[in-house]
Amino acid sequence: MIALVNVPNKTPFSNSRQPPLGMGYICSFLRSNKAECDLFDLAVFPISINKAVDLILQTKPELVGFTCYETNYFIIREFCKQIKRQDPNIKTVIGGPTSTFAYEDILNDESHVDFCVLGEGEQTLLELWQNINGNIGDLLEIKGLAFRHGDTPIKTAQRPLIKDLDSIPSPYLSEIYDMKYYDSAYITNGRGCPKQCIFCTGSALFGHTVRFHSPERILEEIDYLYNLNIKNFLFSDDTVTISRKQINSILDGLEKRGHDISWHAQTRIDQISKEMLERMKKVGLKFLSFGLESADPFILKTIKKVRTHGEGVQLEEKHLQKFEVVFQWLKDLKILGMVGVILGNPYESTKHLEKTINYLKKIERKYGIKHAINVLVPLTGTEVFKKHREFQMVIKKDANFLLPYKIKKFSATSIEEIIEFRKKLLTDYSLFVWNEPWDKSLSVFEKITEKSRFQLSRETYYDFLRRDFEK
Repeated sequence: MIALVNVPNKTPFSNSRQPPLGMGYICSFLRSNKAECDLFDLAVFPISINKAVDLILQTKPELVGFTCYETNYFIIREFCKQIKRQDPNIKTVIGGPTSTFAYEDILNDESHVDFCVLGEGEQTLLELWQNINGNIGDLLEIKGLAFRHGDTPIKTAQRPLIKDLDSIPSPYLSEIYDMKYYDSAYITNGRGCPKQCIFCTGSALFGHTVRFHSPERILEEIDYLYNLNIKNFLFSDDTVTISRKQINSILDGLEKRGHDISWHAQTRIDQISKEMLERMKKVGLKFLSFGLESADPFILKTIKKVRTHGEGVQLEEKHLQKFEVVFQWLKDLKILGMVGVILGNPYESTKHLEKTINYLKKIERKYGIKHAINVLVPLTGTEVFKKHREFQMVIKKDANFLLPYKIKKFSATSIEEIIEFRKKLLTDYSLFVWNEPWDKSLSVFEKITEKSRFQLSRETYYDFLRRDFEK
């Protein structure tokens, strides 16, 4: 028996009423291969860790798995500790980007984690379960796995990426979730990203070649959910329009169906056209977000937002000019828009930050575009993490939290200056904004124990989504 556990994020507004899609793919794949598997979504049912562990252990699992991001590792560590305290024979495993790139940190930590899955988890977790049940004798034969050999973390050979994503059964069509507990659903086009932004783990985890589900599969999922009265959808892809052929096939199918749905998505500014926006609006698009990151072309070049090589900033300037063109389209079509920015990028001075602040104020005033503010976090596996010394940054682990790493010294500005810049940007959408940079915001979970109740405070977030879907 395998128990998959979706724990809440440390950030209250990161928890939502959509089923955990990545974990659902793994569960549907395991079940299709005769492995008994249950999924516990604790982001929807917030209970104490003690009660949650009791509930999980009632299913008598041999293996308990978690999807780990650097924002929820601290909670997962507490879960594993409690599971091991009650039954040391149960094996614990985590997957996801943090597991892939920070497996040494995790396995060296006193976290009671037995295994880390590296990369895509479906086949690796199946073979691990088969090993536990005596069907595969040597852990070293399982590709894409890390574990302790004595006191030393070791990893096995890299597992190839899954070529045919439709070979993974749909968690929706496999009825992994009880959809009566959810008010909307994630839909994903595929995996991978052709871009190489230095702050993102996406392409590092899933590769630079994008692999797609078939449009027929995606439309079948939407049909299934629509028949269950789920009418709100969020495309989880970083760039939903990365393939015009793919998105146009999906839009063709939605137009033929005529479903009364609302959906959100995100994309890149250089991957959108007015014709495409008009088609997306026609079949229910209500909200579209973009990664701006910075309004300064030099910073965009530094973080490789547009390209990875070349002289000058002409391409970056052209990239920035496209934003206001697209914002006018959004305004004309009455589609809500939002941009995300990152403060504290390599070599980003107060002059660069001021330029971004002024730009955000202008586009909100002129086009109604909202913004989400983030402070740079050196996620393990990213280029900014690997080259932080070259970028003249100082990063440090926290003894209590271990992950994420935190920037203690930025390249060309200070934490105090970044806090002041953030204060200038608070809007009605301030729920997207961390109150302070990472090294201070982590204190919210300092006192978490096995008896702690997850404080989710989700209602404001639901109201926000509801308003957008209704417009």
